[in-house]
Amino acid sequence: DTGARQAWSEWWQQHRDRLSLLIHDSDPAPAVSAEEGTRLRGGSGLLADQSQCPFRAFTYHRLHIKPLPELGISLSASERGTILHEALHRLWGALEGSEALLALSAQDQEALVVRICEEAVASFRQGNPQPRMQSLLDLEQERLQPLLNQWLSIERERPPFSVAQREEAISVEIDELVLNLRLDRVDKLADGSLHLIDYKSGNSEVRQWMGERPEQPQLPLYSLALAAKQDKVSAISFALVSKKQLCFRGIGEQAAATGVKTDIGKTVKAWEPAPQDWASLRGMWDESLRQLAQQFVRGDAQVEPLDTR
Repeated sequence: DTGARQAWSEWWQQHRDRLSLLIHDSDPAPAVSAEEGTRLRGGSGLLADQSQCPFRAFTYHRLHIKPLPELGISLSASERGTILHEALHRLWGALEGSEALLALSAQDQEALVVRICEEAVASFRQGNPQPRMQSLLDLEQERLQPLLNQWLSIERERPPFSVAQREEAISVEIDELVLNLRLDRVDKLADGSLHLIDYKSGNSEVRQWMGERPEQPQLPLYSLALAAKQDKVSAISFALVSKKQLCFRGIGEQAAATGVKTDIGKTVKAWEPAPQDWASLRGMWDESLRQLAQQFVRGDAQVEPLDTR
């Protein structure tokens, strides 16, 4: 009634008048203690967030505050990406390398792709039994089959390779940070060196690995972790698997696939002077990633979004 509304309005006004603005300087934040460091999670995403915006890294990984997911009436890009990754994981578990792929007839490849897509979608169904999801997953299975067949035509054009690792976990220590990484795929090339691959269903560019604030540091970070184990990494690349784009985009000292650039000096423009070879590029990655790790640990948390234009 009118009296209740008026009483509520007066109560609200009284409390509002007692409020005062509290200003707190949040930069720098407290440094990461040894005990807190043991509880940190995030893998390469922690350094990616520190690069994108130090305040984002602070809120995501130290305060554990993240935005709610967007609502939608269809499969999200993340859900589609999950199914795609599962399908590619199963596909190369079955093939194990280029030799088996090239030995497949068109009919056998089609049968394999159908089976793999069914299994990948079935795996996703187990965690998503809602009735509304089932027709969407049926459509996703139909969409995925021609996409994987087209992708295998790209893989057939590559020099010989075997799949050495799929979603292998590895830890890397950067100064005081220990990051747990999991890469989509590691191929062994004919000379025994490694080609690191990160599947993407959206657009990704080589430039996103470069500079003091790389947007996507996972592959450079993983390459440094393997180098610490005395493994020779000769190339890294995004594998873009989508209706809009089917290609490798990468860089290295060896053309492990079409789209992997080997002219380091002409390709890399993010540093001055630019690295001229693979070894010097990896050295610059090591320096920039260490700087990001040190900034996070000492509490650099300023609001400074990366300009990605």
